[in-house]
This record gives sequence, C-alpha cells and structure tokens, in this order.
Amino acid sequence: FFRLISTLIHNFDISKSYKNRKKNVGDFLISKKGLSRYRTFFSAKHNNLLNIKKEAMNNFDNEYYTFFPIWGNNVPTIDFNEDIDSFDFPEDGPITEYDTIKFEFEEIKPKNPDMCDFLSGTEPDGEAFSKKFADIVSSFSPKGNQLLPATIYDPKNKKTYNDYFYLHTYNRLECLDRENAEYSTFSSDGRIMAVDKVRFNAGIMENTPLEERLIFRLGEWDVLRFIHKSIVYKLIEAGVTGIRFVSAADYHAGSAFD
Repeated sequence: FFRLISTLIHNFDISKSYKNRKKNVGDFLISKKGLSRYRTFFSAKHNNLLNIKKEAMNNFDNEYYTFFPIWGNNVPTIDFNEDIDSFDFPEDGPITEYDTIKFEFEEIKPKNPDMCDFLSGTEPDGEAFSKKFADIVSSFSPKGNQLLPATIYDPKNKKTYNDYFYLHTYNRLECLDRENAEYSTFSSDGRIMAVDKVRFNAGIMENTPLEERLIFRLGEWDVLRFIHKSIVYKLIEAGVTGIRFVSAADYHAGSAFD
C-alpha cells in the first residue's frame, strides 16, 4: 500500500516545492568515445532529441541512471494480464510463481503498434523489455535481478508478441546520502515517502562490489531503479528504442514528464 501511494506521488509530482524547480537537463545519450565533447543523437523513430552531457562523470551520482518511457502515438501502453498478480512478486528474491509474465495492451490500442524495446503502462513495474535489451542486461549477470520470458497480447489485431522479457529487480541497496538528497517522509515513522533529488552515499557505494550494484532499487524508496553506466552504454550503442535515461545526478520528481 505504501509503495503504491509513493508511486502515485512520484508520478504526479504534487509537491508544491516542485513548481519552481528548473527544467531537468539530464536526459542524455552517452557517446561511445566518452564525454570529451558535445554530441547529439536524434531518434527519428520517436522524434526525440537526447543531449550529451559534457562534464566528466567523476562520482557515483553520474555513474547511474534511472529510465522512463518515450511515448508516441503508436507506442502501446501495457498492463499485466488478469492472470498475473504483481503482488505475488517477492521483494527479496526471484519470482517462482510464474514461468512467463503475461501482458496485454491497455485500453488505447493502436492499429499499427510500434513495438519498442521498452514498453510500460500505468501499473507499477508493468514493464516489458525486448530480447535485444534483455540479452545485453543478461551479459552482465547483475546480481539480484531475474529475467523472465514475457508475452504481450494485442487484442485489436489478435496478435501475441513473444520476444519480450520481464526484469524483476530484487536487489535493494540502501545508499541514499540523507545529508545531500532531497526527500519527504511519513510523519508517523520517518520512513521515506518520496525522493525528489538523489545523492548516493559514496562510502556505501565504494564498499559495495560493482557486481552487487550493477542494477538495483533504492533501498530507502524502491520506486527508483538504477542501472550502472557500463550497461547503459551498451544499451545505447545497440540503439534500444522507447526508453530515455536520466542520471541520478539530474533526477528530480518530475523527470518522468520532461
């Protein structure tokens, strides 16, 4: 219940303090050759321009990225099939209840759907990743992450797409720098209700082996999931579609709508 409430707050950006926040400029594409100069990449398929950030990535805040969907007129939104109850997904281990995660298009069903490498919907964690995306993630063997086969059913065209996967991330890392991050808490017990600005605790990150933090959910607020730059570079090089990456350094509560 608390996770659902936190997600709604995160998605709809209702905090008054958000109104005067400057527009986020952290959505960017990382160049294969590094960040030595400005580069841009234009994704004609989604009419989306991603700007390269010039500054060197010299701390953990710049080494990790969360991600959001790129919406388009023909990009379908998806939801779990009625046979799938995401509340059955354990938070601290792999999924054993299901062998395949079933999705279907939500109410708006495009006639000619653009089946991107990343698809999502309104349901928390209702996300599907293409085989191309899954193969890259799998090659890194990120600890505490499970890839399960997924299907997506298009009722309008009566077609099932089988080359998708569900990424279950049960790796949680409590690594928020509470002195420098910005967040709100529940008055009753002080638990974090929503995070507006992410700053990682460098000590915790340094003492956690990289293989244990390649992909993780923020332990203090698991709505946020982060991917290490080494994986992000490979995904971008592969030209994955339907997704945009935002660095932890540039994340803010309204990033989903930038």
